[in-house]
Amino acid sequence: MQLALRDAGRPQAACAVLISPWLDLSASRPSCRANDAYDYGQTSFLLEHARVVARDLPLDDPRVSPLFANLSGLAPLFVQVGSAERLFDESRELVHRARQVGVLAELDIAAGMPHDPPLLADYHPEAERALQRLATALSRTAPGVSA
Repeated sequence: MQLALRDAGRPQAACAVLISPWLDLSASRPSCRANDAYDYGQTSFLLEHARVVARDLPLDDPRVSPLFANLSGLAPLFVQVGSAERLFDESRELVHRARQVGVLAELDIAAGMPHDPPLLADYHPEAERALQRLATALSRTAPGVSA
């Protein structure tokens, strides 16, 4: 959404908070295979869904895979990802690429966690810590939100 707003010359949100974002529908990053045993579902299932989302577009088209987009001019990003999820590498790469073009970007890694770490906050201490870091990040950028 931030990319579309930027491209349309419209105001973006003050900050984009991304939790385990799906940024590369082509599933081409190593963690997509390396973390298959630790994350939910299977990469083959993810690719089936990618084809539905992308329709006739190539899976690496920036309109469906923001990892391949021009990231310049974006509002600040906070990206939270579990180190054991298949989307780990693409989240890390997005933050790196955003920083290269001058976007303020923070990567928060929940050690040993699968996809969507805050979802497991009631069951795992690292997920609870990830939820607290998420709340802190939101309180820095969103008026009225408190950690």
